[in-house]
Amino acid sequence: MASPFADPRTGQLYFRRAVPEALRSAFEGKAVVKVSLRTKDPAEAKIGFARENAEFETRLAEARRRFAEGTLVPTPGALVRRWCEAPATGTG
Repeated sequence: MASPFADPRTGQLYFRRAVPEALRSAFEGKAVVKVSLRTKDPAEAKIGFARENAEFETRLAEARRRFAEGTLVPTPGALVRRWCEAPATGTG
């Protein structure tokens, strides 16, 4: 299970989650979503983390739905990766 991330320099706690490459265009092209929980207290951070995680999961579900419908355009990196990983057709 994911948990709050503590900045090693300041001790400030953050919500941090990776975004799947194909869905990054729904997250402004970001590979990682990082949001300050505005606290150094672990008990408060757990509450804030749960709130941010629920919001992230909602946005992720919406991005997956849009991707399945074809209304979410993948990032250029995702398109290149898909093209490179596709089997060769032998047409040149």
